[in-house]
Amino acid sequence: MPKITIIGSITQDIINLPSQRQIRSFGGIFYNLLALSFLNPQNAKIYPVCNLGDDIYQKVIWFLRKRRNIITEGINKSKGKNNQVTLFCKKRGKRKEFLLGLVPTLDFKQIKPYLNSDIILINFISGFDLSLETLQKTRRSNSNPIFIDIHSLALGINKDGERFPCRPKFWKEYIKCADMVQVNQEEFSILLGKKIRNEDQMRKWGKTILELGPKILLVTLGKNGAIVMYRENGKIRCHHSVTGSQKTVDTVGCGDVFASAFISYYLRGRSWKSCLDFAVCVASFKSGFSGTNGMRRLSRFALR
Repeated sequence: MPKITIIGSITQDIINLPSQRQIRSFGGIFYNLLALSFLNPQNAKIYPVCNLGDDIYQKVIWFLRKRRNIITEGINKSKGKNNQVTLFCKKRGKRKEFLLGLVPTLDFKQIKPYLNSDIILINFISGFDLSLETLQKTRRSNSNPIFIDIHSLALGINKDGERFPCRPKFWKEYIKCADMVQVNQEEFSILLGKKIRNEDQMRKWGKTILELGPKILLVTLGKNGAIVMYRENGKIRCHHSVTGSQKTVDTVGCGDVFASAFISYYLRGRSWKSCLDFAVCVASFKSGFSGTNGMRRLSRFALR
């Protein structure tokens, strides 16, 4: 039975939709955990590793323990308030994001017990979830695949808690620690310091990422699906997957669901193309509802 470790942060989300509707739910790697749990109900053990504020610790643990395949021993109760994210979603996928509170950064001793996992997903929810030094130590101490979702690593934060695009100083060193890298189109542009507008440019500059060591690069494109880039026979291959029409209610968490679905198919030995197609399908379905409250709906995609 595969062992999957997810490293990052669980947040309290307040999502303000364009319709003026407000949704409150847990977020961050909470999306990854529930997606992996419902997609792999009988054939995976899922281990979250994170620090969690004591103001929500009991509630989160109670909720997660209802899912028998989620093992919560790696969640550490931290004194003080948990990370709270307020999102103001606009039409066409644009949004403003504010982060209040910051749980302590993870250290290597918290990650060490999970180095024998079949895959480790590192999702930079706050961008400060673990240091580069800890990530590099994790890489050196682990021979199994590491999947990194760049996410908020490409965001800075001002004194009011508002997030803004910001290129990490040592971004190449983070990339070198990954076997699989996930970015959205904006994050891709931030890392490279260039506006990436189309698939030809993605293919050209995706080579820069792959030359740093990862086996694959995943670029999510919102309603336009996603792209996987990888090397095959000395050439850069590219596969673009798009789903049919889907009414989009809320895109928050879709990237996290995408990563979980991709990993679920990957652990079954599927091709990069098949993994991408499945991930795009599940993430597109997730865009049809808001927050983590409806995640049980992903059971329709459960893998046996």
